[in-house]
Amino acid sequence: MIKFDNVSVSFPNKNGKIVHAVNNVSFEIEDGEILGIVGTSGAGKSTLLRTVNQLQLPTSGQTIVNGNDIGSLSGKELANVRHSIGMIFQQFNLISTNKEDFLSSCCQIRDMLSDCTAIDDKIAALQTRTEELTSIMQDFIRENASKVQNQEL
Repeated sequence: MIKFDNVSVSFPNKNGKIVHAVNNVSFEIEDGEILGIVGTSGAGKSTLLRTVNQLQLPTSGQTIVNGNDIGSLSGKELANVRHSIGMIFQQFNLISTNKEDFLSSCCQIRDMLSDCTAIDDKIAALQTRTEELTSIMQDFIRENASKVQNQEL
């Protein structure tokens, strides 16, 4: 579980003016949940996510990962928690800013997730069938074991 609790990140720009990149953001991501953060360039999406592993320190608020307040961890504790956090870093133009291209990408991702669900369903059905066949084979062996033992090979 990842929880952002009133996270804010501010820093001075090159003119010395304070930029509020993230302002009092709060939400939770449950285990197994998939979440996308969408916004315009410079909206603070990457800045917020970088607080998860303290590549960016929040000015205020807490980032909590699996019950650990990331900001309160010692260097060694933080290093241990970082080993359990997978990050995919942003690439320039990872998603097109063209509305039609963006929607197409979203549909492709939806279709891939749907395919994964269908595969999971097929695997579950195969596991059930394997259990059924194993049970049938065990019954057959039990019923015919004495016949096999009395046969000469």
